[in-house]
Amino acid sequence: MLRSKHLHRTLFLSPSAWIVSGLILAFNFSMPSFGQVFYPKKDLIFTQVIAANGFESVISVTNRGPSDYLGIMFFFKGPSGEVWNPSVNNEQLTDGSLEVEIPFKETRIYRVSGSGLAVGYCFIYADDLQVDNSLEGNLTYYSTNKGSILDAVGVPQSREFLVTSLPFSGFQDVGLSLAVPPRGGDNDRSVDIYLYDEDGTQVSHCQIQVSYGGHYAKYLQELPWDTPIGAFGPVGRVDIRSDRLISGIAMTISQGDTGGAQISTLPLSGTPLYYSLNAEDEDENVYIGKVSLWIEGFFVNGYMVLESVNGEILTPSQTQTWKVTGQLINGEMKLAYPCFLGDMAIVPEVSLFILIPSFTPSSSVLNGTWSADLVTMPGATPVLGTATFTMID
Repeated sequence: MLRSKHLHRTLFLSPSAWIVSGLILAFNFSMPSFGQVFYPKKDLIFTQVIAANGFESVISVTNRGPSDYLGIMFFFKGPSGEVWNPSVNNEQLTDGSLEVEIPFKETRIYRVSGSGLAVGYCFIYADDLQVDNSLEGNLTYYSTNKGSILDAVGVPQSREFLVTSLPFSGFQDVGLSLAVPPRGGDNDRSVDIYLYDEDGTQVSHCQIQVSYGGHYAKYLQELPWDTPIGAFGPVGRVDIRSDRLISGIAMTISQGDTGGAQISTLPLSGTPLYYSLNAEDEDENVYIGKVSLWIEGFFVNGYMVLESVNGEILTPSQTQTWKVTGQLINGEMKLAYPCFLGDMAIVPEVSLFILIPSFTPSSSVLNGTWSADLVTMPGATPVLGTATFTMID
């Protein structure tokens, strides 16, 4: 039994262990700030919906239940986010929205069509959230001619992210489709995009603005790059960083042998940010390690590895990779790590909680506090300390 403030901090038996321009132009065609109101598995967004002669977007949605889902489907288009009124299931909208009701376990199909050519985005949103229902959905593009299907392309739902990475094999054919649905904080998004060649060398950078409610669709080659990219090869990647949550997807649009466009989709999801960790407890013990974190909506996931304690490097048998779960709301990040310390510690199971009160993906240094609760010793005083995360580029 731990009987003193000092002793309860000595969890480890060893001093070295831790206490704790063509088609996409024709198409031309987010999320509300950190305090978002979109909820994964409750709301859906598709940031590239196409309605045209001979072209139909079919949205398929299932309610996994067990209670009915009641929500609204909204349509917007253009850089400023004007209301869009395509036809849905052969009925033209009048205010850019329609009610969605999906009983338990049932599936609904929404066929989006129109004359001419129009492109925008769509999202399904519910004010009255029920814990015991959830949405799963996808989008399919159908290209037809005289009633015959020429092509069908499956499109996953768009994800919300702060940071994402997009590797590509054909720079000239890749376009981005980003949207900021008008829900939550009334803020435009400032988005930094970094271009790297196949060797990982940064070639150029640009910054774009995506308006609140707006839809932004451009080929990569059309972005306002800071430096010329005329000689850029076909293979590379872009890293995309937004100051607030944003929704998006990427597309590859290339010409087929007969001159028609061949479309494929490239999902955008949260990519890891890497940090070195420097933590200290109230007794001035110093812990060094590494952390990776990736963010999808308000969910945070990642890993942590401890490398040394008080300057003494841990052996491979002493190091473990701990998995994190957490959340990011209103700029405040909360992380929880279940840590199993094994036979190195007097108390083998520890619940580590880290609070970073002011998080932004562009910050090179993050400061926070931590506490370690002794899971197998109820009533023990938590170990407290401070933590500094320094970004690893």
